[in-house]
Amino acid sequence: MNLLVVGISHRSAAVETLERLAVGPEAAAALARALLRGGEVREAVVLSTCNRVEVYAVAASFHGGLSAVVDELHRIWGLTELEADLDFASCGYVRHGADAVAHAFRVAAGLDSMVAGEPQILGQLRDAYDTAREADQVGRHLHELFQQALRVGKRIHAETDVDAAAPSIVTAALDLAERALAGAGFANGLTETRAAVVGAGSMGSLATATLARAGVKSLAVANRDRAKARRLADVWGAEAADYGDLPGLAAGADLLVCATSSPSRCCAPPTSPGAPAPSSSATSPSPRTSPRTSRT
Repeated sequence: MNLLVVGISHRSAAVETLERLAVGPEAAAALARALLRGGEVREAVVLSTCNRVEVYAVAASFHGGLSAVVDELHRIWGLTELEADLDFASCGYVRHGADAVAHAFRVAAGLDSMVAGEPQILGQLRDAYDTAREADQVGRHLHELFQQALRVGKRIHAETDVDAAAPSIVTAALDLAERALAGAGFANGLTETRAAVVGAGSMGSLATATLARAGVKSLAVANRDRAKARRLADVWGAEAADYGDLPGLAAGADLLVCATSSPSRCCAPPTSPGAPAPSSSATSPSPRTSPRTSRT
């Protein structure tokens, strides 16, 4: 038997492609059923999140299983031979045997996530496995793989600091900003603020998630790639803002978080007469910048 992982993710495909090829829960269940009916695939688990669509499959032959999965992905995506600009070969990846096992472990640990070490993927992996198990779509091979992957993921999160670095930087910056806001008259802290995030990478994504969970009054996300900003904003119920008008974004925010790879400040508080200034700004650094939080 051959173990395969066939999929696309934020590492292999552009944001627009991920949006176009997203697979919802019903489609994911239908995909697994169709693969098993075809005969080439004996076991199947479909993992579908906002950042990846992956099929974990066990097949009698590698090439037969791969062809079956790719053909079914093309069918469920609604792709035709006329769409030469988009097919699995242009945006997908395949892992086989030991590489498939290693990939499953990396995914479970959060090491393959957009925000390295984030724990949400572990629950998503468990849900995908449970769904397939309840539908009798897994046998001993995928049972063993997913049970081991879940154990590895839990142990890595429990025994290492894999998920500590990014949250600690963002949390520290937002704690300082909240204290600054309190001093500026925002008695209820973040819940009263209009917040904006510049950057939609790992730090920007984490800052957006943290602010949304804190219940800010309003939240906007700006990024050079507007599609990426829109995708992140949609996940957290925020607004995708215009990166070309960062001064305007700053002027309308009480709290501004800059999380880009720029070596210098990407957006200064407005200085024109009569323009309101944000009550607090926080810069979440890349390795080339130093952390700073300032009141204005």
